Amino acid sequence: MWTGYQGTVPLPFSFPSNHHTTRGSMLTSRADKVTANGPVVTIGSRVRVRDGNYEDTYRIVAPEDSDPATRSISQDSPMARALLGHSVGERVTVHAPFGTRCVTVLNVEAG
Repeated sequence: MWTGYQGTVPLPFSFPSNHHTTRGSMLTSRADKVTANGPVVTIGSRVRVRDGNYEDTYRIVAPEDSDPATRSISQDSPMARALLGHSVGERVTVHAPFGTRCVTVLNVEAG
């Protein structure tokens, strides 16, 4: 349960009472995922994609760390949501407010 200004709100999940989780440990366990094509895109990954003849590189970060100038995109952005869980060689469909586009994952570096 979380007690906020409006009273008590049940959380949609729970951890055992002896379970201690930090943001860093969750990121580490997610970044360890690897497929036959190499590492899987997770929060903290640097991902190079191709859209037709155009290539771009993004780092997927927590919302508070996003910075368009450095190509650090929020995990909540349409591009990041589409890329999470994919690996090199996979074609990914991105559904964004400006339309739908398909990108191919060219490289994934664990963060």
